[in-house]
Amino acid sequence: MSGAMSHVDQSVLSQIAEAIGKIGTEQYTTCLAKILQSNTSYDSLFISAFFKNSPPEQLYSNLSPMDEKRSIAPYFVNAYLLDPWYLRFLDGIDDGVYRLAEHVADEFTHSEYYCNYYAKTALRDEMGVFIHINDEASLVLSLGRRSQNHDKVTNDKAFLDDIFDCTRAMCRQHWPLIKVGEGAIIGSFNTRVRALVDRFGSETLSEREHEIVQLILQGHSGKSMARMLGVSPETVKVFRKRIHHKLNIHSQGELFSRLLASLTMITSDHVGDPLVLLRQNPKKQ
Repeated sequence: MSGAMSHVDQSVLSQIAEAIGKIGTEQYTTCLAKILQSNTSYDSLFISAFFKNSPPEQLYSNLSPMDEKRSIAPYFVNAYLLDPWYLRFLDGIDDGVYRLAEHVADEFTHSEYYCNYYAKTALRDEMGVFIHINDEASLVLSLGRRSQNHDKVTNDKAFLDDIFDCTRAMCRQHWPLIKVGEGAIIGSFNTRVRALVDRFGSETLSEREHEIVQLILQGHSGKSMARMLGVSPETVKVFRKRIHHKLNIHSQGELFSRLLASLTMITSDHVGDPLVLLRQNPKKQ
């Protein structure tokens, strides 16, 4: 365990001992959820396996049926492609405990990912625990809070940091080797979809406009984009106007809709900008 374990008492140690005894059984994840939730303000645990060349896969969930319907189903269809946790994983995030609010773009709550998906999950706060398994896969323990219970919020990260080394060791013992459930076919498909998202608008827009579109989809504000690109906010506004004109849209919502609509039209042999397919079929826009 890390640090001085100032937030770990005898009752927590007893819970950990119980979980260790359940490693390799179906009861382990229930014991793990008990440790993570009873000592923090979070009221749900969702565990995913993230793969570099395949879609994420669900390993555990204790969400209610209603929350699963509005959270999990759309996530695995396509929302994960813009999930900040998934993007951080692809960027090679280090093992550790992270609070989502501290690792998203400054206007995340105004992004289309948030408005079209995340807001519907009813999550008020989320913490992610990243555990590297091998060069291709990591475990992501997503702790969510949908209630207004703030009693333990200030100590949440400190507690999770204190027990992180133990949590990681237990999880690696329970999931020593994570395999993709459906094999290489799904993997190659997901790799291609991710590449198509990155190429969205590349054949229609200038290089700078395409770069700005990618940042918009990730939830960055005009000021944030200006800082990242080394230009003024006014310059970003000019580029956004050009993007709207070229794509015949008037809002970020329309941009996000164009992306999702174009992804539904991809064919097995298409490797370029998916927006080209949409522009060839204007009735789909």
